Amino acid sequence: MSPARPVEGGEPGDRGGPVEGGGPGGDGIPDGPARTGLESVRATITEPHPSPAVHTFDIRTVTADPGHCRTTMACDPAFTDAAGMMPMGAVAMLADTGLTRTVLSWMPAGRVVLTSRVQVSMVGAVPAGTPLLAAGRSVTWNLDGGFSVGAISAPDGAPVAQVSARCVAVPGRWGVPFITPGEEAAAPRTGPDPDGGFLGLRWDSDPGPGADVEARLTDIDRLSNMYGALHGGCGAAVLESVLARAAGHRGVRPQDLEVHYLRPAPASGVSLSCRGRVLDSTRRYTLCAGELVDDTGRVFTRATARYGEPG
Repeated sequence: MSPARPVEGGEPGDRGGPVEGGGPGGDGIPDGPARTGLESVRATITEPHPSPAVHTFDIRTVTADPGHCRTTMACDPAFTDAAGMMPMGAVAMLADTGLTRTVLSWMPAGRVVLTSRVQVSMVGAVPAGTPLLAAGRSVTWNLDGGFSVGAISAPDGAPVAQVSARCVAVPGRWGVPFITPGEEAAAPRTGPDPDGGFLGLRWDSDPGPGADVEARLTDIDRLSNMYGALHGGCGAAVLESVLARAAGHRGVRPQDLEVHYLRPAPASGVSLSCRGRVLDSTRRYTLCAGELVDDTGRVFTRATARYGEPG
């Protein structure tokens, strides 16, 4: 079987973007009979998932039926916010992965599901490292994609977040790479930053209150999917970490996050950075915005986040 045509950077109009968070999703088996979407999702219950990012965040499918999927995450407690709580970006990673699979479950063989937007509204808080459960369902779906909603909860059933995702579907083959690497493949890699924390971010500076924040990704391999792209959920997680630092001087707590995937971010041959800034601030709320970019300023993902005062 011939490989799928590579997407040249995922320009608008070609619907290139993260699948199960950043690239085509599916069974990861390029040979043999193609699986339907539901077969692919159910395979992740018993078979090792080949995406490094899924293993980094320890995400597992529990149950899968047409239009419904239950997914768990047991993220390393090293991924924490300044208050020792589960970051909103970690919740976005679980939402991105779990909700996309609900749309994927409707697809016949030969369709690839792409995430175009993820929204997270926090309704509770749990300590870092707390296992989470995402229960998602498709609201609408057809061969062009779908829209899913879900709830994320703690082991005791306490609500943590309400989430939604909009997806598109295009012809594709599960497990066949389609992300074109960047043009800097021969450039030396700096390797993980020992002080970069769970996400491996190298902070360019330690800005004062209200200043712009920028961080460089130094350990993309463990945040990538199996198709040569940064996992979209990981892109949401690193962006939210940057936005939280931009707003952090207020002693804020996360409330809402919205992430738009414009094009897939290659996991090789490109240097990726996240930039964040405060858009507006009142006595009760701080609104931040940021983007994931390469060294030329090309934008792959945009995000906005709202934070509120503790209490």
